[in-house]
Amino acid sequence: MLAVKTYTLIILFLVSITVPAYSQLALSQQKDSLRLQIKKLPVDTNTVLAYISMGQLYEENLPDTAIYYYQRAKQVSEQLHYTTGILKYISNYTAVLNVQGKFDESLRLNLQAVALSEKYGTKKQLYIAYANVGTVYQNKDDKTQAVAWYLKALPLLEQEGNRTNLGLFYSNLCALYKDLGQFEKSISAGLRSLSIGESLSDEHIIASASTNLGNVYEKTGQLETAFAYMNRTYKIGKKLQSLFFEEAGLLGQAYYYQKKQRPEKYIALFRQALPLADSIADIRGTVNCLYGIGMGYFFTRQFDSAYSLLQKGTAFARQYELKEELLDLYLGLSDIMIAKGKLEGAEQLRARYDSLKNQIAEETTLKNIQELETRYEVQKKQNEILAKNLLIQKKNADAVRQRNWLFLLVSAVCFLLVLVIFIYFFYRQKQKLDRQQIEAIHKDQENIRLKATVEGQAQERTRISQEMHDDMGTGLTSLLFLSHSLNDPSSAISTQQISKKLTDTASSLIQKMNEIIWMMNDQHSTLQDLLAYMRVHIVETLDNAGIPCRFTVPKDLPSFSLSQKQRRNIYLIVNEAVHNIIKHASASQAIIFIEFNNHLLISIADNGKGIDLNNTRQFGNGLRNMQARAEEIGGQVHICAAEGTKLEVKIPLGL
Repeated sequence: MLAVKTYTLIILFLVSITVPAYSQLALSQQKDSLRLQIKKLPVDTNTVLAYISMGQLYEENLPDTAIYYYQRAKQVSEQLHYTTGILKYISNYTAVLNVQGKFDESLRLNLQAVALSEKYGTKKQLYIAYANVGTVYQNKDDKTQAVAWYLKALPLLEQEGNRTNLGLFYSNLCALYKDLGQFEKSISAGLRSLSIGESLSDEHIIASASTNLGNVYEKTGQLETAFAYMNRTYKIGKKLQSLFFEEAGLLGQAYYYQKKQRPEKYIALFRQALPLADSIADIRGTVNCLYGIGMGYFFTRQFDSAYSLLQKGTAFARQYELKEELLDLYLGLSDIMIAKGKLEGAEQLRARYDSLKNQIAEETTLKNIQELETRYEVQKKQNEILAKNLLIQKKNADAVRQRNWLFLLVSAVCFLLVLVIFIYFFYRQKQKLDRQQIEAIHKDQENIRLKATVEGQAQERTRISQEMHDDMGTGLTSLLFLSHSLNDPSSAISTQQISKKLTDTASSLIQKMNEIIWMMNDQHSTLQDLLAYMRVHIVETLDNAGIPCRFTVPKDLPSFSLSQKQRRNIYLIVNEAVHNIIKHASASQAIIFIEFNNHLLISIADNGKGIDLNNTRQFGNGLRNMQARAEEIGGQVHICAAEGTKLEVKIPLGL
């Protein structure tokens, strides 16, 4: 019997700011507009909203970049003590955490949002916080808690009357009732959500409702209806350029063909969904795709390929503790071993399956026990509070008796204070002389430092002048010749081509000038600032070139300041490598990986056509420039071309 996994779509209430659908060009223009707005705005609440909007534009396709902008919104909100901004940060950031399976961290933040909303927020912020907590509990498979939090949110939501929020809320209820086995209520909630979405022409709500309705109809055996809803989800996902909805639609259609026992169909669909799940870090989706493809291979008797994929899925499921998926994977692996005649291995896998199944049953029992223990702990804490209140009353009574002694103590302190003042004036003259001598020494040291600073600034001005002469002078000369070509009727280049070259050259000059200004700004001197700047601009450059990029940075960055020379050379090395990928590699993906171990290691890889390491002519000046820049700050550059091209830069930082 072929096991079919149900994919449940659960959406947080991210409707405080709604992100409409954009074409690729319009999306790029919106990003540029927000980026310009962030630069021009003073640091205020509008800056927070701009960061949130920017994060939402990246959330479904580049979650790491979205997290960066959400974290910036949090930092500004905390500086301004802007409670609404902190609540918006939590609501948006935890949406990414939920997709990535980080439910404990998401729950902690959303409970913090509940406390803030109850103390400072509006009804709208409060019901969003309640509903988000319910969503996390739903993801954690704690249906009792999920229902309780949803019911707390519903009256406030209906009073507020926001139909967009109401549509998303009923979509979540559809998924929750399905998980509880209450299919009639699930379908009713899903259809109500769909009706609201259609009346508002809100395709996000329509896609969410279609996905959850597809799941419940699949669960009740109405496969054709389920397939139609999932196909609608997929089409909307393509239109909105939402990897999240595209993946959900593909998985739903794949499950339909699993039930129909048509491996050639669902293998192709799972293969199409797998890179989407990887792109948005949907671990459960990744595991389901690996399982679906593997079982498809099993039923087409490709046992070795099936075993390899299920093993990979098992590793993911173990890593992220996806126990229900792990049960199916163990059974699938056992079936493969039986088909290959390896009965001993099959028995071992079946034993793992039985052990895990018993563990899940025990955890369910333990969860019920823990609920009782929680109630006991609440009562215990209330008793402790009562005891503390009695103790405070006793201490207050003791304080009244001790006030008489306080007068005597104050008198003694005053006497000691007079004595200290006398001693202070006695030694003041001597300390003044010592201070004058120390100040003279400090002035000499300051003069030495000032002289060194002036010399360093002169060298830096010389370097900047040379850069502006080389880069900016060349660009401005190009602009001059191109502008003359506009008035030359005999020019072989069309006016449209000249206009495009003028635009490209001006944009390049602006980019180079912004880089020079950023490098000169000592306010961005830390390693964290450099990596954040690189993440935004390098990923944006590759994104504009149509090359997806995964930019990985360790969570715990050392607190370390870099010199202008280090920042400049590190950035220019990475920038040169990225431009080589865009111009020469014919790549469809790039990976930038940062690592620390008493030195900075930057790995830049692509899956392009690679290079011939024996033919040094093809490198041109690019590799030599990168090597020279690395050597200037004591580093090294190494390049290899096994599959695509991989360049590693190792810079000692003296950590």
